[in-house]
Parts: sequence; C-alpha cells; structure tokens
Amino acid sequence: MCRKLLKKMKMMEWGISSMKIDLTQTHDVIGTYHSLNYEDIREEYQDPATKYAFDVLDEKYTTGYLMKLACFRHLQDLKRIGNEDFPFNYEVKHVKRLMKFSKMAPNVDTMG
Repeated sequence: MCRKLLKKMKMMEWGISSMKIDLTQTHDVIGTYHSLNYEDIREEYQDPATKYAFDVLDEKYTTGYLMKLACFRHLQDLKRIGNEDFPFNYEVKHVKRLMKFSKMAPNVDTMG
C-alpha cells in the first residue's frame, strides 16, 4: 500500500486532519505537544535530531521557547510528510551526513 494512503488512514484513525495550530496567543508549546499523538513519529524516526526534539518536548532538557518551538515544528513537519500540501521529505541519511560535516566544520566565532 502506498505510504501516503497509509498515512491518511492513520490520521483518520487518530482523528487528525491537516489542522492548523496557532501558538501566537498561548505560546503553550509543551501543552499543545502533549495534546497530540506522536507515537507513529517516535517509532518511525530514530535519528538524533528527532530524538532530541522529543527529549526537549518531554522536558528532559531545559530550553527556551524558540528551541521548543523549533522541536515542535520538526515533529509537525514529520507528520505532514506525504500530504499533498507539503512537498518536503526527511531523509535520515542526509541528516547523518550533515551531522558528520558539522563535526568537521570549524566554528568561525572562535577563530582569530
């Protein structure tokens, strides 16, 4: 069965549509995160970036609002993969290559 169809079936099963979430009034990223189901994402994506996003939103780390928002956006984007209105994908192999490169790249802020 095609991945898009499976995803739509899961979304229907959990009562999730391509709903819009507005955090501009409440700024309650953690509360909104806990009100949604991300178990499919937690099972499917085991890369460091996604694990970190879950750790931040599960409050294993103390972070600021913007980091929480970025992690929430990452999980929301993963949920939207395969939707007609979301033309992006997430390739774990590309994430690993980027992580490897970033370890080799010098920090220009500390260079004299």
